Amino acid sequence: MTSLKELQELLNELDQQSLADNAQFDAVLNALSKPLEWLNDPTMTTTQQLTLVNDVSWKRHVWNVFKELVPRWNFSLSTHRPLLESTLVCLDSRVAFAMAKVSLPVLIECLSTQQQDASLDTLEAYASYLKFLCLDKHVFRLYAVQSTKNDATFFCNLLCSIPGHLANVFGVQLDQVFFNTQHEWYIDRKFYAKMSKRLAETLDTKTTLFAKELVSKVTRQGYENILIQGIYSYARMSPDIWSSVLAPSFNQLMKAILYHVKETVLPKSSIYHVSKELSLILFSQPDTKQLYIEEFLNTALLRLSKSTWADDRLARLAICTVIHDQGFDSAELSSASSALVTKFTKRVIETWSDPAFIKHAIAYLPEDVIRYTIMTQTALFQSVSKYFDSGDKAIAQLGAVIAEAISGKTDQEKPIKTGLLDSDVELQKIKALVDTRDIFTIEDEQDIKVDIVTESDNQETDSDDDLEAYLMEEESDDEGLKKEELSKSKTKKPVFVRDLIRYLQDQSDPLKLEIGLNAAEQIIRQKTGAGTELSEYSIELAKYLIAFPETFEIDQFRTLQQNALIALVVAVPETVTGFIIDQFYDRNTSAGQKQLILGVISLAVRELSNWTSSNSGVEETKKELEGPQMVGTTVFVSKRMQLQKNNQAKTQRNRLAGLAGPIFFFPLLVGWWEGAQGRIKYWVGNNNVLAERFIMTLNVILHCSTNLPDKRNIVKEYFDFVSSMRYANQNSLGIKKALLFGIDTIVNTSYKDQEVYLIQHYTKELSETKDWLEVIMENNSESTLQEKAIGILVRLSQIAMTASHD
Repeated sequence: MTSLKELQELLNELDQQSLADNAQFDAVLNALSKPLEWLNDPTMTTTQQLTLVNDVSWKRHVWNVFKELVPRWNFSLSTHRPLLESTLVCLDSRVAFAMAKVSLPVLIECLSTQQQDASLDTLEAYASYLKFLCLDKHVFRLYAVQSTKNDATFFCNLLCSIPGHLANVFGVQLDQVFFNTQHEWYIDRKFYAKMSKRLAETLDTKTTLFAKELVSKVTRQGYENILIQGIYSYARMSPDIWSSVLAPSFNQLMKAILYHVKETVLPKSSIYHVSKELSLILFSQPDTKQLYIEEFLNTALLRLSKSTWADDRLARLAICTVIHDQGFDSAELSSASSALVTKFTKRVIETWSDPAFIKHAIAYLPEDVIRYTIMTQTALFQSVSKYFDSGDKAIAQLGAVIAEAISGKTDQEKPIKTGLLDSDVELQKIKALVDTRDIFTIEDEQDIKVDIVTESDNQETDSDDDLEAYLMEEESDDEGLKKEELSKSKTKKPVFVRDLIRYLQDQSDPLKLEIGLNAAEQIIRQKTGAGTELSEYSIELAKYLIAFPETFEIDQFRTLQQNALIALVVAVPETVTGFIIDQFYDRNTSAGQKQLILGVISLAVRELSNWTSSNSGVEETKKELEGPQMVGTTVFVSKRMQLQKNNQAKTQRNRLAGLAGPIFFFPLLVGWWEGAQGRIKYWVGNNNVLAERFIMTLNVILHCSTNLPDKRNIVKEYFDFVSSMRYANQNSLGIKKALLFGIDTIVNTSYKDQEVYLIQHYTKELSETKDWLEVIMENNSESTLQEKAIGILVRLSQIAMTASHD
């Protein structure tokens, strides 16, 4: 058997052979497969394998594979994914956990260090391998089962950092130009929803340590709502074990648990059964039970009293949950339950913040307790008197509800009858709740089934559909969805552009920000062409839209932000585009904002040129780019109909005329050249992802200017740009592809059927392009790049032949 030292030396030798300039693909495969054979060699002991994996040579090997080999051989390695996954974590090996401890931080470091230089394809490969390391069910269980306390902290910190790392690299742009569904999995809501499900599937007595650490980490990051949505159905089946897992984060999770149970579980079942389940989940730990019960009631009945979703059903649920734990018989509460209800009834009356709770709690108390404890030791009737003396009928009616309800409990023969509630059915219902005692109402067990989709039930569980985020209705710490909707109905929507700006300025009010962002596109389009208000305020409006805070979880935030900016650029391109381009080159603009700006410019240019039929200009229609699809054979075409169709097309004004060059294309290039001369650190050309998308934006403008007077100057400038970029960024496959896409647009779209003109006016440029394409072919470049180069070379030959014949 080869000694451990010899294996380490052989591993280094394999890496050197695969990294050589003249290395063949066989050497790469050999460097990947040989080390895995050693780890699965039955003649090696586990100790020997662990020593190898924990040695610096193994970490260097994983680094070389993903830092060097994956970017160089990404396309070829795409068919050998199992080898790369096994290099990260060989699940069949006895040392898989040790491999994972090495691989996860190395891969994250590769992503961080490569984001300035790697192609988009390489970064997407990194993202897919990170997805394997954090969401594969077998790898996830490996973490959960084998982690010590320190290991659990280590893995949970790394796992929860992945969405942030990927968002920084890709910018999380949700527009149709650059974003596709393969990126959706690492958006926070979808990522934590999927990871919560993985945790729930994995939990057993062996994995509680890891589960506690992950629950605490996710909760500290503010995603407790998503966590509870993912695990609660599992917790209902195994309340004892989940009670221990949730215990360290009990206080932080309480609001999320109550909201989920009240809004999602309770509508499908009875309070009796739901509260019984909840009691088992929350209070199964005897050492901390009493402390948790106090905290639970404080949260449910006092802290949440001003949340509009905290209605009478929440109060009833909270009381029933505690009584289930503290005990009751068929008709009366236990002494412990009675003491708690009395205690919190007095506390709530003192704060006078939740009249609904007073009625529900009093429903359980005997007449003598109400008469001699509640009424004598609290200011209940004094408060009711203040309600009657207010002079306002609505306030007086609230006092009447309390007075008549309490009177009905203490003096059933001659209860108080104020008459203020006779005409109000809702207030009468509230009053009637004083006799509602859910804990003694035991219904048939016809409750909802616990809906859990197992891997065997859903063969496509690891597809993108499995990453759908849970519907989260509660967005702020202080209010639920219903309160937000009520507030929105009371808050007027902005009507004028200056009002919209005031809404977007107020970063202390999330509600106004959301209303403003939702109304922005509609207001801008309504004001387009109507007076000068939009033009006067366009720059200020653009500033606030671009810098819109990302800390507020507004539904479809990116789409709303992008659509508003597109509408603004389309409405007043001459006024606002220059400012937006300046923001793109500003050092204080984040990478995500820069990608947003590029997407906005691309889609605005398309809308101005009538590229799509969408009024908003957001939907990308690939069919329009490719031309209509012909089905069958046309037998007859009326010439008159064809002329009418052509005339109709001519009447659609191309608003991009006069704008494509001076407003969009040339200012973008001026900023590029200024940055290139100084090679400043924050220049967009230093970031390959931004550079690639910058080129694709130029390509969109180039394509849309095909029938415009600006076309000749734009094409000339584009050739000059390509000339400066041909031998720069040698390691960026994505940039080369983007440049070739632009060249292809020129020779196949911009000057289609104008071969003679093209070769007469761009002879030098076409010759230089041909030389560059031949270099690409000689260097054995990636296959899709070669295919594109071959296609353009063939087209150049056809152009040359056509020109020579003419």
